[in-house]
Amino acid sequence: MSRFLYEFPDQDFPQLTHFGYSDEEFRLPLHPHRHLGFEIVYFVQGSATVRVMPGSDTRQVGAEDVIITAPGILHGFELASAGTAFYWLGFQPGPTIGWGSVSALEGSALLPKEKERTHYFEDPRFSLSPFLERIHVQDYRIVTPVPEAGFLFRRMEDEIRSDQPFRQAIIHLSILELLSYLERRIAAPMDTLERVRTFLDAHCTEKMGLARIADYAGFDPAYLCRAFKARYKLPPLSYARRACLEEARRLISQGSTAGEAAQRCGFTSAQHFSSAFHKATGETPSSYARKARQGRFC
Repeated sequence: MSRFLYEFPDQDFPQLTHFGYSDEEFRLPLHPHRHLGFEIVYFVQGSATVRVMPGSDTRQVGAEDVIITAPGILHGFELASAGTAFYWLGFQPGPTIGWGSVSALEGSALLPKEKERTHYFEDPRFSLSPFLERIHVQDYRIVTPVPEAGFLFRRMEDEIRSDQPFRQAIIHLSILELLSYLERRIAAPMDTLERVRTFLDAHCTEKMGLARIADYAGFDPAYLCRAFKARYKLPPLSYARRACLEEARRLISQGSTAGEAAQRCGFTSAQHFSSAFHKATGETPSSYARKARQGRFC
C-alpha cells in the first residue's frame, strides 16, 4: 500500500497546485473542500460509488475513469471499495496563480485576493485555456474511459520526482495531452480494440497473460488475437512487449540505469532484458544508457 502527496505551486511547477496517488485499502472520505484550480482524479484500478458534490446523485466510477472538477466548486468523495487506486492532479490555467500553503480549502473558504500572486504568464502556444473551454466543466464532469491517462500520470510522477532538465515543460505538455484525450473521449468514445491498445500502453510494465487482456476486452482470446493483429499488425502480447521495451528506453534516456529500467518494466533476468532490448533497438541497454548520458539519443 502506498500514498504520496505533493503540494504546490513552487518555482519549478508554477501551474500545479497538488499531485498525489493512493492505493490504501480502506474507506477514504474526502470531506467537502474547494481548490483554486481544476482537479483531475484518475482511477487506476477498482471501482467506487462517488458523490462528487453535496446533494448530487451518486455515480459509479471504475478503472480508467476520470473526474474533473472546476475551480472553486465544493466537492468531496467517498470511496467505499477496497483496492481502489487513484491519482489526483490540481492545476491553475491563466496568468494569475493563487498561492497557498495547501491546495484544499475547507468549506466556503477561498484564498483572499491579497494573497494571490501573478508570477506566471501562460505561453499562448501551450495555453490550457482553449482545451478547458471545449471540455466545458461548469462544476464537474465524469469522462469514461480514458486509459491514456495512466501513462501520463506516471510520466508526471516521474518528472516531479526527478531532477532532470526540462521537467517543467514535460509536465506542462503532459497536462495538455491529458486534456486533449479528455476532449477526444467526450467527442468520440473508443471502440474495444482501441481500448485494448491503450490499456496495453498504460499497463506495459505489468506482467499479464492473454486471458487478462481478453477479460478486459470482453472478447474470446482467439478472436481478440485475430482482430487485434489485423488492425495493429501484432498480436496483443507482442504489442505489449514492444510497448514495455519502449518504456524501458524512455526510462534509460531519462537517467535510469539498465537495472532500474529492467525492474520497473517487470524483467526478472538482466540477461533476458538485455537480449530483448538489443533485439528491439539494435543496442545493449548499457550502450544506449551511455549515449543517453552523452546526449546522443537513438
